[in-house]
Amino acid sequence: MIRTVTRRALLGPACALAVLVTACTRSPAATGTVATTSDATPLHDAVKQVNDVIVYDIFSPPQASRVFAYASIAAYEVLRQADSGYVSLAGQVRGLTPVPVAPPRGEVSLPLAGVHAYMVVGRALTFSQARMDTLRQAMDERFRGGLSEEVFETSVAYGDTVAAHILAWAGTDGFKQRTGLAKYSVLRDEPGRWIPTPPAYMDAVEPNWGTLRPFVMDTSNQFRPDPPFRPRRSPWCQRQDPHQLASGFSKVGFQDSNPAVTSAAAPTSSGQNSTAKLTPSRTINKPRLAAMRPHPDRRNHRGGRVLLRVAAFQ
Repeated sequence: MIRTVTRRALLGPACALAVLVTACTRSPAATGTVATTSDATPLHDAVKQVNDVIVYDIFSPPQASRVFAYASIAAYEVLRQADSGYVSLAGQVRGLTPVPVAPPRGEVSLPLAGVHAYMVVGRALTFSQARMDTLRQAMDERFRGGLSEEVFETSVAYGDTVAAHILAWAGTDGFKQRTGLAKYSVLRDEPGRWIPTPPAYMDAVEPNWGTLRPFVMDTSNQFRPDPPFRPRRSPWCQRQDPHQLASGFSKVGFQDSNPAVTSAAAPTSSGQNSTAKLTPSRTINKPRLAAMRPHPDRRNHRGGRVLLRVAAFQ
């Protein structure tokens, strides 16, 4: 069943390749908690730093997209409170409950709390946690000069609170349980079944990813692809090596964003970096930018079939 989204519900996907979550509409600034939303540079930098750690840790594309999604939702749930035109994703994405409300006006810096929450979630979902601690502390210090010590400490504590809330939610998505499931079996005599291919002959990447909880769909089977196309070829063609048949064509390469490996399975985080290039830091407010962040690259999360784009504006 596809849910219908207005301000408080979900807009059903038009196809299995894209899901648009319209979280809210734009309206005048909120009252209650003061925050400066004009400079998005710290959030851009936080995304870049988490991206660099993901590349260093050599995460697969599905794993990388999961980190970006949860970290970005943590930042959004903090920064949206600076503008009443943005509503929570709680009750819209599956399993997310309302995050704790920010402290009263003047007691918290939402920009600091949002970036801190992003970094804390990114740390928890990556391997190089000592490196992430150093990056997070340096990021926090960028805010210290313009805040009182009390506001600084309160903001960091609130960021930790939201991060813990998001991580508790992430811990129930089935990610850990997938490691106990059966590995992918290579059956060469079964027509249409995937087998490792050159040049790397890699194992299947996250074959059990479809068992994780979807962000928007009811289940990962809600939009099933058509069966693989079965080409009609002559018996002679069926006996030939595809590489020999294609030897007369020009070579086709791929872009590998991970310098540590020579594999097409490097984290495709180019979409996250593109967001920074397409949204100059001083021309877009932070709640809107944070709303653009939670979508993983379209090839990744939910087994490569769903683009979760949290576009919290119309």
